Amino acid sequence: MHEMNPESMEKRELYQLMTAVIAPRPIAFVTTKGTNGVINAAPFSYFNAVTSKPPRVSVVVNYAQEGIKDTARNILESKVFVVNIVTEDILEAVNETARRLPSNESEIDRTNLHLVDSTVIDVPQIKESKVRFECRLDARVPFENADMFIGEIIKIHVHPEVLTDHRVDVLKLSPILRLDGNNYGTIGKIITLKRPI
Repeated sequence: MHEMNPESMEKRELYQLMTAVIAPRPIAFVTTKGTNGVINAAPFSYFNAVTSKPPRVSVVVNYAQEGIKDTARNILESKVFVVNIVTEDILEAVNETARRLPSNESEIDRTNLHLVDSTVIDVPQIKESKVRFECRLDARVPFENADMFIGEIIKIHVHPEVLTDHRVDVLKLSPILRLDGNNYGTIGKIITLKRPI
């Protein structure tokens, strides 16, 4: 077994290892609203479920070279955000929003995606996303070069076409999964096992 010491590894080398091994990862396509009224949209793959009742999700936003990113700043200022689930039909547009832009310019303007109002919070959602979570900031966990935001989901929006018997059908939803490098995946082979009692 090859052993590696994280303390002696470069940041990029560690990132490549983590994203290759901890895979696949779901993608949170997060929309936020700045104090200037500009809507920010960006994808994050350090994203997961935290609890189910109340429902909470976590999103990690790494710092950019110039400091805190617009997404993190907007969440800290407004205390709300939307997680839009990414599917294959919107992947290329979502990828376009990963570019760095000035905070007075919305990434949405460079795509063919559309915004729709949320029900509870003053942050719009991505119309083309088939599952969306309106979130209220529950906790911030600061790290040396990143922030983890825990959001409580206060409203859920699900498109009827991804439902089977009133439940979300993961095969119909077919969320995009983040792999390493420039690679993404979709739901493939599913193994069903009963949990031992």
